[in-house]
Amino acid sequence: MEPSRPDKPTKPAVQPTPVVDTSQLFQKDAAPVITNPKQNLFARLGKKKLLLIGVALGVSILIGGIAYAQFRKPDSKPTDQQSAAEQAESTATEKQNGDTSQNPSDQTTSPEGTSAPSNTTAPSTSGTSGGSSTGGTGSTTSPPSTGGGTSSTAPKTYDISYTNSCYSPANVTIKKNDTVKFTNNSTNNMEPASNNHPSHTLYSEFDANNNIAPGGTYSFTFTKTGSWGYHDHSKPNCTGTITVQ
Repeated sequence: MEPSRPDKPTKPAVQPTPVVDTSQLFQKDAAPVITNPKQNLFARLGKKKLLLIGVALGVSILIGGIAYAQFRKPDSKPTDQQSAAEQAESTATEKQNGDTSQNPSDQTTSPEGTSAPSNTTAPSTSGTSGGSSTGGTGSTTSPPSTGGGTSSTAPKTYDISYTNSCYSPANVTIKKNDTVKFTNNSTNNMEPASNNHPSHTLYSEFDANNNIAPGGTYSFTFTKTGSWGYHDHSKPNCTGTITVQ
């Protein structure tokens, strides 16, 4: 039987070298997910930017208030001026009314001491002619009016003299249905007629048609309105115009 030997010392087990994963050392942390919008805004802007924005808003509001006050301030002036003008006008009206009521010319005093209006009208009497005034009454009666309130004007006759020089007056303004009378005061014959020479077609009815001896006359009634030039047929350079209104 073999003698027992002391046990040999056992070597410790070799531990494996740990492997370190360095790929994760420089990786950035994931951005936190912010679900609150206010927190997201604060996170983006920061406290300084928010402070600057608040100051800017305050200054803007202050400037806007000052500008609005300056814009509204002139509106009160016209109102004050208008009120003053209305007050002055009211005062003037009251004063005028007071002066009118105290004007002695508006009233007359009767012998008994009572006042009577001064604008009383004495009774009027109608004249026999319908248009004459009665003496001493202070009133007149107007002439009777014709139909429609207008008075008709009777046709008139205008004289034109023909001398050795020419027609005088050469130009005459008349009314419709008035008559022009040409009188030969020259030593030659005359023949007034409408233009044009020698046809006399401007106003064909206006034509003496024959020579009128010295001392004779020619009359024509104008029934057409307008400006009618005329001449002497025997002396064409002797001209004039009859204007009919």
